[in-house]
Amino acid sequence: MRVTRNLPCRADSDRGKLELFTPDGVGPFPVVVCIFGGGWIHGEKEIMEPYSRVLAEVNIASVNPNYRHTGTHCHPAQEEDISAVLDWVAGNAVVHGLDAQRIGLTGGSAGGHLCALVGLKTTRRPAWPSTAQRIISCRRINPRCLLRRSAGPAPRLRTHESEEM
Repeated sequence: MRVTRNLPCRADSDRGKLELFTPDGVGPFPVVVCIFGGGWIHGEKEIMEPYSRVLAEVNIASVNPNYRHTGTHCHPAQEEDISAVLDWVAGNAVVHGLDAQRIGLTGGSAGGHLCALVGLKTTRRPAWPSTAQRIISCRRINPRCLLRRSAGPAPRLRTHESEEM
């Protein structure tokens, strides 16, 4: 696994940095943006590192971004930060061996809330000013879905309706 820390994804913000975890081997790898929780008021990208390490073991890359906290920046700054991360992933996919057609979002607590907000907006607003509208889809996923561990192709997730993503 390769870890690249503090990549700039948003030049206009002191919190516009992310960490990239890529599996060993040759991509392009599907990628999951892992968003930390913290009540929207605290937390750091490093919180999601254990999750990213597990994803790398099953040939899935991950991006762990920081986002601006609500104590210093009013909403929708946090959504704008995550949208900028999605734009960064799409714009840098080839350079980093990522598959810009297979991008997911996950998060804990406030991070999960941000996933829902950004995911719903990117699928329901065709005028969203972001590449995210072309690369993300919001689907119900069974929380008990299993990732098949293998050295082969990246695992597939099963949705609630038992179709593959």
